Amino acid sequence: MDITEIQSNIEKLQYELNVENQRGALKNGTKVANLEQEIHELTQQIEAQKLQEKTAEIEAQHEVRVAESTKEIAYIFDNLDFGVPTKELFLNFTEEKAQASYEYVRSMLEAAVVEREKVSLLKIKDLEEKNASLESENAKIQEKYDASAQENGRLSLELSAAKLQITDVESKRDAAATALEDANKQLEQAKSWNDDLQKQIAVGASAAANVIEVKDAKERFFEERRKEEESKPVIYNVRWKDDGHKSYLAELATTDETIEITWFELSGDPENPSDMKGKYRVVTAEQAPTFRTEYLAKQAAAEAEHVGADSNGPVAMEEHPVTVPAFQGDDSTAGGLDKADAGTPVADKTVEERLQALELAVFGTKVEAA
Repeated sequence: MDITEIQSNIEKLQYELNVENQRGALKNGTKVANLEQEIHELTQQIEAQKLQEKTAEIEAQHEVRVAESTKEIAYIFDNLDFGVPTKELFLNFTEEKAQASYEYVRSMLEAAVVEREKVSLLKIKDLEEKNASLESENAKIQEKYDASAQENGRLSLELSAAKLQITDVESKRDAAATALEDANKQLEQAKSWNDDLQKQIAVGASAAANVIEVKDAKERFFEERRKEEESKPVIYNVRWKDDGHKSYLAELATTDETIEITWFELSGDPENPSDMKGKYRVVTAEQAPTFRTEYLAKQAAAEAEHVGADSNGPVAMEEHPVTVPAFQGDDSTAGGLDKADAGTPVADKTVEERLQALELAVFGTKVEAA
């Protein structure tokens, strides 16, 4: 792997390490140690590769310098001014002249090399100063990065601790609320017991029957509530009239008449009719026929009672002269009724019509008289 890939792996491992450290006391120590070891090994690989690249660079520079030095020597020999042609320096017929030529050439070469080395040293010194400055800046940046990473780790630990503390406080708060609720229930029960004792002490055993018992009051309350509920109009098939949800439509269970109900007269969700409350009692479509039958039965009974009252009551008839009935032996009368009036119906024709309409409504057909 090259340095870029290794650095990417280090960043991933560092992220995992930070996440694990944020768990605080719940972190996995073995996992943290393994991550730190892997990060250290990858960092060492980066350093080794950098050193290898640096060595290769130095070797390449050395080869370049050797080649340049060879060229420099040739350049020096070709361009040094000895006062005589360079070749004549090597035409030595005596040892003394050869020695003098050698020393002269050596001194000239040394002077030329020293001069060029001075220039190289100055360049090297300048580069070293720039490199030192860059390394110093890099070290400062690294220190800031390390400080930021350390601060981030510290803040992460504090955040994790704060979250754990919040969770603990919420748990204790819920437990305290539950305990308070239980205590209030026990207090209410104790108050009830105390009221019972105070009542017994106040009225005594002989007058205890005069005290309204809670159980009796509760039964009366639910009885009144049942009566109130049964007195409400019964409806079914409740649905919203439109998308505005300001009123409902429903059918009366007794007559199947469709009625409109405002939203403040009935509350709840039409999807759950059993939970709807208000001025009406809501039943299912299966329960509606029962109320319809009861309603018709009541109507029939009321109609029959009304008809009976009409037939037993006074019948409106045309006025006739009052005739004193004859006694025994009078052929014109029978049982105190005038023969001329014996076949006249007692009630008006409308009574029969009402009875027939009632029979049709209750039984669906006309019932023949026995």
